[in-house]
Amino acid sequence: MRIKYTQRLSHALLFVMSWLLSASLLHAEVNASLQFAPYYAHHSMPQTFKHALDAASTVRKKGAIFYGHTNWRVDWTFSTLALSNGACKLADIKVNLKGTMVLPVLASKDANTIIKFNKFLVALKNHEYGHYAHGQQAASRINSKFNEYSVMASCDIAVVEANRMANEIVQQYIDESNRYDVNTQHGRTQGAIVE
Repeated sequence: MRIKYTQRLSHALLFVMSWLLSASLLHAEVNASLQFAPYYAHHSMPQTFKHALDAASTVRKKGAIFYGHTNWRVDWTFSTLALSNGACKLADIKVNLKGTMVLPVLASKDANTIIKFNKFLVALKNHEYGHYAHGQQAASRINSKFNEYSVMASCDIAVVEANRMANEIVQQYIDESNRYDVNTQHGRTQGAIVE
């Protein structure tokens, strides 16, 4: 009797463990990374730290100087699983988010300048993290949609539709990030103002 109980228990454990493993594979989390790319500004009196940042900033667009920038990219891979009835579903889903945040580092011997710069830097970082959040939302939504993806008539259709959907989601969040810059005046309404 004890042997049967042990066998049943081991079969039950094996079933539960395989179910948990398959569930975790189906709903894998997004692999996200964020790198920081500083640029260095050197301040000396009577110059303002704005002049130091203007001279050092590596972020320039259409002739305008910006003090920070966040770039993100969402990549995905998946395989297809052909079902016995000829239909197809997505499997082995992997969604990756890679971001780079460019921020200034200021060297100054003036304590008041350092205090002002640090206040500015906190607001600038908060603004830039808002951009990265758009990438996180895009990656999370793609991951969720892929995992919810219904069975398609064929694997060719599944691949085309999944990629179309993911590209649309990425574009939606790129547009959202652009609106975010307009609405915050590139972080000015959030306190990222250089005096």
